[in-house]
Amino acid sequence: MNLAYDNILLSKDKALKTDAKSEELNLDLKNYDWLPFWQRISLNYKILGQNMKLKYFERHFLTRKGLSGRPFFKHAIYAAGHNYGYASTELPGLQDALDIEDVGEFYKWLKTLNHKKGKLNKK
Repeated sequence: MNLAYDNILLSKDKALKTDAKSEELNLDLKNYDWLPFWQRISLNYKILGQNMKLKYFERHFLTRKGLSGRPFFKHAIYAAGHNYGYASTELPGLQDALDIEDVGEFYKWLKTLNHKKGKLNKK
């Protein structure tokens, strides 16, 4: 198989496992009142740990320099649209490059996103 496809499958597998764990903890939380106190304490720590994993996962998508022309937007996956006001734009670096028809900028953001994805697969 090709390496990029393998990376996507690996990322998807990790995402599905993380979602399943979050869903399991959410179901346990719905029965919180019926749990003995020691299981409540354990559940609180499990939820805290899962939230920390999600927080650090999200940090992988932040960029140091921010978006071109908008350095205050640091997220590579979601940001307010450049021409769309407060509406959210997915992959804003790529979208901005398409809007201004800048092939170099588009390539730069493809490399950035590929690098971010590669770092996730190493974790």
